[in-house]
Amino acid sequence: MSWLTDIFFYVVPFLLIFTLVVFVHELGHFWAARRNGFPVQSFALGFGREIWGRTDAQGTRWRVNLVPFGGYILMPGLDDEDEGRPSGGVFNKPPEQRFWVSVAGPLGNYLLAFLLLSGVYIAVGRPDSSLRVSGTLADSPAAKVDILSGDMITQIDDMPVLTFSELRQALEKSQPGAEITVHIKRQEQELEKHLIPAYTEKKNFLGRTVRNFSLGVFLAEGDLRPLSFPKALWYGLQDVGYLSWGMATSLGRIFTGEQSLGSLGGPVRIAEMAGEVSKSGSFASILLFIVSLSINLGLVNLFPLPGLDGGTALFCLFEKLLRRPVSRRVREVVGYSGFVVLGTLMLFTLGNDLVRLPALQKFRAFLGM
Repeated sequence: MSWLTDIFFYVVPFLLIFTLVVFVHELGHFWAARRNGFPVQSFALGFGREIWGRTDAQGTRWRVNLVPFGGYILMPGLDDEDEGRPSGGVFNKPPEQRFWVSVAGPLGNYLLAFLLLSGVYIAVGRPDSSLRVSGTLADSPAAKVDILSGDMITQIDDMPVLTFSELRQALEKSQPGAEITVHIKRQEQELEKHLIPAYTEKKNFLGRTVRNFSLGVFLAEGDLRPLSFPKALWYGLQDVGYLSWGMATSLGRIFTGEQSLGSLGGPVRIAEMAGEVSKSGSFASILLFIVSLSINLGLVNLFPLPGLDGGTALFCLFEKLLRRPVSRRVREVVGYSGFVVLGTLMLFTLGNDLVRLPALQKFRAFLGM
């Protein structure tokens, strides 16, 4: 019966959470389309045969399909060429209107993330972002100069640091083998510790040198502090930006070879994470997972690649600047190139997902791999 347990704890939470995030994404497109007078033929959750549906007063068919994965809205004229477009089709609308309809889906995901994150900060709290040390590695640079558990790192040389990202940026400015000054706060004392960070470097698969500096400390999780409504909104907006930047830089490191392609994950990895947060029983953890997934979906869809909302928006901008539609030939060439990029990413994520499957892991163990 273990497979039934896996379905209950992994597949069901994944489908529910992913469906919510996709619904909000498509609702953003739908809202912008209606606001700009675009005809919408259908709003669908899932794919395949319709199992439930109704048609509203504006003629839009709201439907739930058999395969409960993803969703879409359908508008007439999406595949029309430059000539012979039917009246009322999407491509008869001004490019600025089509631009907003394209980006409204990702913006809907960002709005969902912002509202949920702000709500968690009000109801549960936001962790302090202070760099409090919880321990040190044996024989590490920090241990050798007596940095202790409970110390607060406040500055590296002349650069104040408040977050882990700022600490990493400060360390990356050092030179291998050069001494730095770490400013710490211990109870009421302000102390300075002089040390040489541990340094390693390696070649990535593109042949570039990746440098890494380390103090050898473990950082404690901050205490949760509920925020007032205005502060929750401010920090919610700020942290959505931080999360987006972190995800974008992580993807950038993958493309430049500074981060392993093994960190890419697809539906199986997302289902694993959904199952873990659902089993934790923490409603706040589930909401934070939805925040992360929603930002991921919004960010990836803003990439300027054909087949994604960002690619459609980019063509609309070019059309506005050139004052004429982008030629069919250019759209085809760019479309094929985008398909190769997306297809390659999908193959890598699929491969990583397959490696994580228990059956394949057991097979590899059997072969001694």
